[in-house]
Amino acid sequence: MLSVDRLCWQLGKADILKDVSFSLNVGEHLAVLGPNGAGKSSLLGLLSADEQPSSGDLRFLQQNLDEIPVAVRSARIAVLSQQPLIRFPFKVWELVAMGRFPFVDQTQTLSIVDEVLNQLDLFALKHRSILSLSGGELQRVHLARALTQVWSATEPSLLLLDEPLSSLDVAHQVLVRNLLTRMLAKLPLSMVSVIHDLSQATEDFDKALMLSREGVQKAFGSPSEVLTETSLSALYASAIKAVFDGDGLPKGFRVSTR
Repeated sequence: MLSVDRLCWQLGKADILKDVSFSLNVGEHLAVLGPNGAGKSSLLGLLSADEQPSSGDLRFLQQNLDEIPVAVRSARIAVLSQQPLIRFPFKVWELVAMGRFPFVDQTQTLSIVDEVLNQLDLFALKHRSILSLSGGELQRVHLARALTQVWSATEPSLLLLDEPLSSLDVAHQVLVRNLLTRMLAKLPLSMVSVIHDLSQATEDFDKALMLSREGVQKAFGSPSEVLTETSLSALYASAIKAVFDGDGLPKGFRVSTR
């Protein structure tokens, strides 16, 4: 569904991303990992067509992304940015309903908004001003807005998530992870998530992409192939150790302080 070949992006004279290549099929979830400044958020900007690549090939459904009409892209590609800033006192439901703006038929908007609010434990906040919310609550509201955009997808769609769990408590992290898994199973959907929590990298994703601090692709493949103590230690310049469960299966990674 998504094909990226030798993608490069420059900002002024600075090389942000260099020769990034990967592919993603319907039903797959890609984790994008790397240190601060590696170009992870910039990659999502290119995948959403907010930015144009300096060179390389970027195809969505076998079409060049920039050749797909804006009306089609906006209905098929949903984005959760890292720090969306909205200072107007929208009600929670109003902000979430913005995810349905690309669609001509609005008859299901209110019911979809209610469904998503329920799934993200937000229904009790439906009529609250977004300016009154905590950081974690606001994070879930912005996520809800992105999810409403693909909630009723009948054609292949793409969900781009920039650190979707960053402000959430443990219970809501589990809730969101389970919800995304269910959506992948029932919808013609693919997901790309920028993550920093290595403890989840081996469990929730079908593929992993590693970017260096210089924006160079270091590895792409299955998490079991890509995410190793050696590769992660080199990527983050830290001693990273694998964590195993009682059966000896990998359950994530931690940074060793010794």
